[in-house]
Amino acid sequence: MQRLSAARLGDLLAGDLRVFGGPSTIEPLAGRIRAEQVSIVLRNTLLGMVANILNAATFVMAVWGSPDQTKAILWASVIIVAAGFVGLRARSSFQSVKPRSVSRRTTQNLVRNAFLFGTWWGVLPVLFFGGATSAAQVVITCLSAGMIAGG
Repeated sequence: MQRLSAARLGDLLAGDLRVFGGPSTIEPLAGRIRAEQVSIVLRNTLLGMVANILNAATFVMAVWGSPDQTKAILWASVIIVAAGFVGLRARSSFQSVKPRSVSRRTTQNLVRNAFLFGTWWGVLPVLFFGGATSAAQVVITCLSAGMIAGG
């Protein structure tokens, strides 16, 4: 497989599938396609951020009283603050008029944010699974699997 240059990686993160042999799309049409994709993401972001907050709170309750309680509160605080911020921004963006075209940068920002949330949830079992009780391990497993499957 060929190496991805920085420009081609940027294209891929913006939704350009030519790297995989997909069709080439002219920029005005690609902007409209990205606008539709961003609209769908924004429509579901508030609910996803509420799920992030509730899942983080569930995890803190599962390890409450354990030696990892303080570390769990710090971990969950990052998720709760970030999810609250993103959820409020998405809510206000969704209530505004839907754009006819969206830039590649907007799509790249969506991918970056999803990567950051996914990475933070991926750190959860690495940090806490080994020292957790069996009940907390079940909660960590269920939360991790749920966030992987449902986002």
